[in-house]
Amino acid sequence: MKNLIFKYLKNKFVIALLVFITYAGFLDTNYNIFRQIQLKKTLNKLQKDKVYYQDEIIRKKILVSRLERDIDFIEKFGRENHFMKKDNEVVFQIVRSDKE
Repeated sequence: MKNLIFKYLKNKFVIALLVFITYAGFLDTNYNIFRQIQLKKTLNKLQKDKVYYQDEIIRKKILVSRLERDIDFIEKFGRENHFMKKDNEVVFQIVRSDKE
């Protein structure tokens, strides 16, 4: 068994192949295994973010189209999100505490 292993390790092509695999797998700064794993994780995160932002774009387009055609919704949206009021109104803002 040992003779078989030493027989292959004496071959210069096997040695060159092992040196190349070691260099490419661990020592190369741009394409080593650890860098590839890190890049794959980053790619997965960015793909999830892409899906999230595409959904947000669709939701915002729907909101804009509704704001463009519905006057009552404009008033409701302004009152709820921007605390807008009419001239003869007073708006009270109720802040809930988490202690309860």
